[in-house]
Amino acid sequence: MGNMLYVLVLRAVMFVLVCASDVSVGRARSSEREIERIASKSQESIRLEAEALKRCGDTNSIKNSIEPYMPEIQDISESSKKKVDEYKEEMADITMRHAQEDQKHISGGVEVNERRLVFISLSQNKSNLEWILKQARVYRFTPVMRGFKDGSYIATVRFLGEIIKRTGYGVLIDPEAFKEFDVKIVPTFVIAYDNKGCKNEESCKTKKFHKVSGNVSFDHVIRLFEGSGDGR
Repeated sequence: MGNMLYVLVLRAVMFVLVCASDVSVGRARSSEREIERIASKSQESIRLEAEALKRCGDTNSIKNSIEPYMPEIQDISESSKKKVDEYKEEMADITMRHAQEDQKHISGGVEVNERRLVFISLSQNKSNLEWILKQARVYRFTPVMRGFKDGSYIATVRFLGEIIKRTGYGVLIDPEAFKEFDVKIVPTFVIAYDNKGCKNEESCKTKKFHKVSGNVSFDHVIRLFEGSGDGR
């Protein structure tokens, strides 16, 4: 019984943080070290008391010996959960800021009312995604995904975190853009000449844009669109 309670306590104190930025990693590791410190301190005390009380068969006393540590553990656990939410907001701000800055960027042949989008999916392999993000940054395209990996923000960060860090470029989550440009496969490249967006069912189709799908280079896409004139 003592061993079982000890295992339950250890499971209660282990709280794993997942984060996206270097600053977040440092904060997460600091919280994990603090939890490990309490776990270590609690472990030895509980072990000694459990061994002594086990000989007397007093399981209620074992439970009572654990209780003094629970408030401190609970405080850290709640604080850690709060930090996870902060990290999620921080990552969302980073990716949104990338997209907004890129869409406002005028140099490099990007017009004021022009949107350059490349639609991607987490079903693509990581090396391909990393290449797309690197090239998207050079050619001022905003990478767009339909949604999160397995519906989870944390799973998405785990999958894309290192790619975003290496490329210095974010990804926009925008399922409405897939509908707006009727994107069925990835990668798909779009250059749109208005900023209407998808406000309702009737306005969801942008009329003036170029679109091409397939594993082609960004340079090829630009040359193809430049040679086809305005419009779809």
